[in-house]
Amino acid sequence: MTIGIAGIFSENNKPGLILVADKMISLSTVTIEHSISKIEKVFANEGIEVFSVDSGDLSLITDFFEKLRNQCEIMKDKIKNVKDIAELGSSIYNLIVRQKVSKMFLEPLGIDYSIVQKGRVEEQILDNFVNMTNEIIKNMQLNLGVLIAGLDKGGAHIFKFYGQDFSISEKLGFDAIGSGADSAIWTLIHKQCDPKKSLNSAMVLCSWAKFQSEESFGVGENTDLCILNDFRVCL
Repeated sequence: MTIGIAGIFSENNKPGLILVADKMISLSTVTIEHSISKIEKVFANEGIEVFSVDSGDLSLITDFFEKLRNQCEIMKDKIKNVKDIAELGSSIYNLIVRQKVSKMFLEPLGIDYSIVQKGRVEEQILDNFVNMTNEIIKNMQLNLGVLIAGLDKGGAHIFKFYGQDFSISEKLGFDAIGSGADSAIWTLIHKQCDPKKSLNSAMVLCSWAKFQSEESFGVGENTDLCILNDFRVCL
């Protein structure tokens, strides 16, 4: 469910970012318009500022970002750019998959994850383990979507998580997640959105894409918008 959009713009020859999201949240099978914002600050340190837009199940989202922020705090002196944050996020995504496999399948059988890694389990158990892992990965793909967007010395960057990997979106200049993503992306392509658009143009196009995405199931009408540039404005 939901929609999250990130777009790159250029103002006075300086790159910036626009983040747009609805305010529909889902927890298990329940969806509701809420005051909680899906646009969150992830990290800021020495010329790096990183925000995110999320979609999916609230419990998974909370777990992911709690782990990501903790890891960012531990690694803050080694983080040099936005991509470093995206790579940390990818590692955490995989960690959550492993933890869920262990809790849902291995622990009830009294099997430690390290034993599986060493191949010390019966073939049937190993087959069931692989099937369970695949199901959890599919569930994660459906229920945890993340856009990492930020500014560093190299410019503006957007990374989208899908499954256990992430894609880089800055050449196109925008990306989207959630049930309304296809509609939003089609709108931005049709309107020829690109990283050279001005702040005003990018704001109009990203907002237009969000409103267009409301035709999709699970996208709310209430809207958050955040601008990252030399200044930061959240509406």
